Amino acid sequence: MTPAQVPTALVTGAGGSIGGATASVFSESGYSVVASDVDGSRLEALAKSLEGPVVTVVGDVRQAADCRKMVDAALEAFGRLDAVVCVPGVEINGTVDDLEEEDWDAVLDTNLRGTFLVCQAAVPALRGFGGGAIVTIGSVIGRASLPTATAYSAAKAGVEALTRTMALDHAREGIRVNCVLPGPVDTPHAWQGVAQDEIADLRARVGDEVPIGRVGQPQDIAAAIHFLCSDSAAFITGVGLPVDGGLLAKGALSH
Repeated sequence: MTPAQVPTALVTGAGGSIGGATASVFSESGYSVVASDVDGSRLEALAKSLEGPVVTVVGDVRQAADCRKMVDAALEAFGRLDAVVCVPGVEINGTVDDLEEEDWDAVLDTNLRGTFLVCQAAVPALRGFGGGAIVTIGSVIGRASLPTATAYSAAKAGVEALTRTMALDHAREGIRVNCVLPGPVDTPHAWQGVAQDEIADLRARVGDEVPIGRVGQPQDIAAAIHFLCSDSAAFITGVGLPVDGGLLAKGALSH
């Protein structure tokens, strides 16, 4: 295939664990990849690990101009855009009466507004190539919350609602929009605020609460994202897909 015939995926938050695993899965399956993150050093390390064509863009999903830059990079480097994966990940916890307003704003701006801005930039490009797929990242916490997850649960519930609406708005344009809801996943983000010598014990205790018997791995989430962007999911849109080892079916998590 010529470069313009090779499918292209944009992955934001690609410097993180789930974003990096997602970029790797797309690269391994033959996509050209545009990887974006606020951390240029993490992007550089990711790019070195990918075998296929990759372009990196240092950008902030909270800035509309940066989001447009990400989409433009795909069109300039590879001539097309087929899949967009929004992987923001900011979590600051606190009850509604002690969470600082700036912390609320940081969580909502990154997770919800950032998803909106990426999609706003990407939809015209996808439409121009006859359609494509968008996958957003919600959370089981958007459906069944935990104490002090005030801003994070609100943001992730908002992402899932936004996803459903975009799916309806753009279905006849050939653009499918779905949301993956990770359960507990073994990433540094999951254990933030936990002492290093306590992580292994907490990981085991959380895994015991998951019906499958373990916490998820970034590759578990990446595989679901890739499926939703593939032709195998051609009749799936507007879905919130839990990838949680059965946790929401159980209905309880204490950690």
